[in-house]
Amino acid sequence: MSNRPRTKMSELRKGQLHIFILRLCIYVATIVIFILSLCGNPWAEEQFEILKGFNFFTKFSVFHILWGIWVYCMLCQIIPLPGKFRMINKISIGSQKLFKTHYKEAPNRPSRKELMKEYWKMTKRGLVLLAVWVSAIAIISGTKLLLEHFMPEQSHLLNKCLFMLSATFYACDLICGLFWCPFRTFFMKHRCCVNCRMFNWDHMMMFTPMTALPSFFSWSLLGMGLFVMFLWELMLLIHPERFFESSNANIKCANCTDRRCAKFGGMHAFPHKQANNEQNH
Repeated sequence: MSNRPRTKMSELRKGQLHIFILRLCIYVATIVIFILSLCGNPWAEEQFEILKGFNFFTKFSVFHILWGIWVYCMLCQIIPLPGKFRMINKISIGSQKLFKTHYKEAPNRPSRKELMKEYWKMTKRGLVLLAVWVSAIAIISGTKLLLEHFMPEQSHLLNKCLFMLSATFYACDLICGLFWCPFRTFFMKHRCCVNCRMFNWDHMMMFTPMTALPSFFSWSLLGMGLFVMFLWELMLLIHPERFFESSNANIKCANCTDRRCAKFGGMHAFPHKQANNEQNH
């Protein structure tokens, strides 16, 4: 039996659990529409017309709503949000730490030279992850284009499958922050997600499966996801002090307002581990 002290679940974690459940409901609805379209249901098939070229502008689809939700989520990553608004929308400070409004200089802040050493250390890990991800997307896109070449009549079905893959990543995204993150475990090795080097890569990764889906719907989302990632990387290079707990007091465990990573050894779950971690730093 564990002797670890229990703490009350934070409001942000509660809110994100509710959002996760909502995402699962949206995903289930999307699967139902997908299955109905495979069965020849005219209404369901009509919803997927948005995936063709510029049909985004010709007729309403329920997936316009999903597009709007995704765009809103990305806007919340490129606009600095006040603390109260951030908490109302259940947005982690890890996603907003690129902005000056969420930076507070830590005592004994490392020099820029020391921060850049940490920057390159974490960037090397990020590049490995990016290479793996791009390779996987290249295989998916290449397979789709190859099948499309030999079975052109199945082109729309293949496009639906790419869309469903992005929808799957959308449903699973919060698993990384709330339960278990494979990227953190196998690549980045951060203590918690608030300190994650690649926090705002999420939408880029979510929409890259639709790279080989030629439509305004897919490429507008992918383009915006890449812009979010570009802004993140630009600010990380210019202001590395905002991204590391050694220099930004707001993302230290002791000052964390998210408190959604207790099982990873955060202060709110295991104070004795946090004390050891602070001493090691």
